[in-house]
Amino acid sequence: MFDQMKKLNEMRKNAQNLQKELEMEILEVTHKGITVKLNGNMDYLALDSAGNDDEAIVDAINEASKKMKKVVEKKMRGRLGELGLNF
Repeated sequence: MFDQMKKLNEMRKNAQNLQKELEMEILEVTHKGITVKLNGNMDYLALDSAGNDDEAIVDAINEASKKMKKVVEKKMRGRLGELGLNF
C-alpha cells in the first residue's frame, strides 16, 4: 500500500512539473500573414492580425493550436514513457 501511495505522489509531482514545463513552451506561428503566440497550456499570449479579416485570424489560431497540440503530445508521451506507461 505504501508503494502505491509513493507512486501516486510521484505521478502527481510529474504532472505538476509537466504543467510548468508546458507553460514555458512557447510557440509562435505565422499563417496567412497573422502571427499567433501561445504556450503549451494553450494560453494565447499574442495576436498580430495586421488588419486581416476574422476568417484569417481564426485560421491562424487553429493552425497554432494544432501545432502546439503536437508539441504537448510529444512531451506527454515522453513523460508517460518515463513512468513505464507507453502508449
